[in-house]
Amino acid sequence: MSTIHHDITTPAPPQLHEVKDGVFAYIQPDGTWWINNTGFLVGQLGLISIDTCATVRRSRAYLRSSI
Repeated sequence: MSTIHHDITTPAPPQLHEVKDGVFAYIQPDGTWWINNTGFLVGQLGLISIDTCATVRRSRAYLRSSI
């Protein structure tokens, strides 16, 4: 689990999981009007994001976690 600070605390902060080397899942726990199941891949040339988050606030938290 990630130790990254998030301003999202309800129902719980999103979690960042490394599924495999360079493959990450960014998961928002259930309990709000929208669930973010976003991911990204990290390679030698950079990072590619898969899917998006539902709100600006959640997108900013996601971008902070994937840098």
